[in-house]
Amino acid sequence: MTSAIPIVDMQINGVGIGQETSQSIVDFTWTDNLHGKADEIATTLCDPVGLWRGPWRPEQGDLVRVSIGYEGQAQMPCGIFEIDIPDASGSRGNDQLQFKATSAFESTDQRSQKSKGNEETSLKKMSADIAGRHGYGLSGDIDDMDFAYKRQRREHDLSFVRRLGEDYGHFVGLKDRQIVFHRRDKLEAAPAVRTIEIAELSTGTEWSARDNSNRTFSNAKVQYLDPNKKELIKAEVSDSSVKGNNTLKIDERVESPAQAERLAKGRLAKANEDKRTANLTLVGDVMLIAGVIVELGPTFGKYQGRYLVHTATHSIRRANYTTALELKGV
Repeated sequence: MTSAIPIVDMQINGVGIGQETSQSIVDFTWTDNLHGKADEIATTLCDPVGLWRGPWRPEQGDLVRVSIGYEGQAQMPCGIFEIDIPDASGSRGNDQLQFKATSAFESTDQRSQKSKGNEETSLKKMSADIAGRHGYGLSGDIDDMDFAYKRQRREHDLSFVRRLGEDYGHFVGLKDRQIVFHRRDKLEAAPAVRTIEIAELSTGTEWSARDNSNRTFSNAKVQYLDPNKKELIKAEVSDSSVKGNNTLKIDERVESPAQAERLAKGRLAKANEDKRTANLTLVGDVMLIAGVIVELGPTFGKYQGRYLVHTATHSIRRANYTTALELKGV
């Protein structure tokens, strides 16, 4: 357990909160998500003299850049976030200001469902087009896939990108005004950043783990009859870690056996990612972020093994720093 003092370094619209005012942070939470959800921060500021409800009050749409860590040590950047409507509350001499902020920068167009056909395109091109349309950059490791035609059917743009990325073996998140791709196979094969034993869990917290192997599939099979070529395109893949003979059947437009195989792998990996899950809370560790591998040690018994961090929630409350992890076995 570290004796160092946890700190939050926050800038609002490029203006840093100095040491004196940073002590007014009552609590702070950063939720770091790997896939499918935007990252979020939430903070409560004590405001006994009305500083934060006056001219210093953050406004909806203001940008916040945050990093966290321990005094005298390297800090972990949390990213850039857009503030939602701030709320004030309290009593005489004990006022507070709370606000939340998200890495998804809202726009009316972003919330609209669309139907659109895309011709002679690719996963990367469609993702870049959508990112640019909504003011995001595009980054990360994209194992690209070409399409003669791909249709967006009554979907939000960002949901469409996430679904396509997921189907073809990626995790897709929103961080630092970027749509960020990670290849599932590379993240799951990475070395563990830390081995965790039960004795290291935060005092007063519980851990949980679950084996959901009865809801998994040993195989995935794609079959699609191309109406133009009058040709049956098919592919089948398997997951050697799953026992039994349950097959995930996929009837969806594909353009080649290679594309069918990629789709089968992506859908099977998604279907089986909850076969082993765990939740636990530790003393705050800035290295435990979404997308890294941790290993649960022998004290976890049958739940020992490698896990990918899907969500890491870093919380600092009254100088008490904890990290809560949502893990999925790999």
